[in-house]
Order: sequence, then C-alpha cells, then structure tokens
Amino acid sequence: MGKLWRMQFPGSPKEDIRQFLWLFASAFAIPRRQALLLRPDDELLAIYRARYPVGGWPDALEFETLANDLDRVHHLSLEKIWHDRLSVGELFATLSAPGRKSLN
Repeated sequence: MGKLWRMQFPGSPKEDIRQFLWLFASAFAIPRRQALLLRPDDELLAIYRARYPVGGWPDALEFETLANDLDRVHHLSLEKIWHDRLSVGELFATLSAPGRKSLN
C-alpha cells in the first residue's frame, strides 16, 4: 500500500506516513506489520465494523484511544473533524496540512 500512500501524498515523507499508520494501528490494536496494509481510502467506521461485525459486543475503546492519542500527540480533536465516512487518508491529510507541526 505504500505506493498508494505516496501517490496520494507525494510531498509527505515515508516516515511520516509510517508513524501515522502505527499510531492509528496502535489505537485499533492492529499489529504494526498489518498497519502498512491500510489504504488511504479505508474508512474508520468500516475498519471498526470489520473488527466488530456483531453490534452490541464490547469493544476495546478504539475510537476513544485514537481520539486521546491524536489530542496528546498532535493536538487534534477527532470530534471536530469527525464524519461517518472519515478515511484514514483524510485523517492523515488533516494532520499533515500546511501550518501544522511535523508528524515526527
């Protein structure tokens, strides 16, 4: 998937993309090696629903963990940018927007 990420974000260093994917994967308890399989167009809710296909099952607080990590590391409120079709790539684009601090 690295090629897709570099095509969509040609100005972003490979290391920034990796660091972001590892942060996301950590919140969703996805192994690091599998984090690199995420596509920019993967939607956060779709990833969540794939992990919990049956409604009402207790989860591991993935969104809460992600929101806390984004706030702590990047000073970004997930709540402020949230919409039901939010993709991993859109989240990365928000973090790497001009005027924001480097992801590293």
